[in-house]
Amino acid sequence: MSTDILENFLSTLSPFFTLIGSVCWLGGLSLGSIAFYHAIKVHDGQSRSGWNGVVATMFTAIVLMNLPGFMSVASQTLLGSSTGLDVTSTKALDYASQINTTGDSSVQKGLAGALYYVQFIGWIAAMRGWWMIRSAVHGVSQVTIGAGVVHIVAGVIGANITVFTPIISNFLGVTSGS
Repeated sequence: MSTDILENFLSTLSPFFTLIGSVCWLGGLSLGSIAFYHAIKVHDGQSRSGWNGVVATMFTAIVLMNLPGFMSVASQTLLGSSTGLDVTSTKALDYASQINTTGDSSVQKGLAGALYYVQFIGWIAAMRGWWMIRSAVHGVSQVTIGAGVVHIVAGVIGANITVFTPIISNFLGVTSGS
């Protein structure tokens, strides 16, 4: 019964990655338009954020329109590899010897569901990080550029949790159980 719920969860969550990509692309397109509008205002001397705000908005627009490519490059840079959305890999939790991750068990489906959810939240965190950086440059809210960078790095790590977990377990010296 619980494996049916997890299978439904995984099949339902998959289209949301397409939705995230579409929202990012449309958000980037609208931010690009806003950047051109702000450039006109800065040129006329009617903007308080100046050219820094225009550049930050345009850069955010470009990154959001190309978020899948950015996530791949950032994953390669930060973690050394990029698995994309690899929920079939349970190597991330190989160190837990009491968990049987072989075969088609309900535990494996549960782990796949949890890893998929973490990857989904990672993509949202990376997208939010770029919005936070844009807001910080414009001085609109009390967010800082550092908070935006933390969201981006955490989003990249979350989106590649199956790569990051073995890195941490190797760093801590945790070996695979028998």
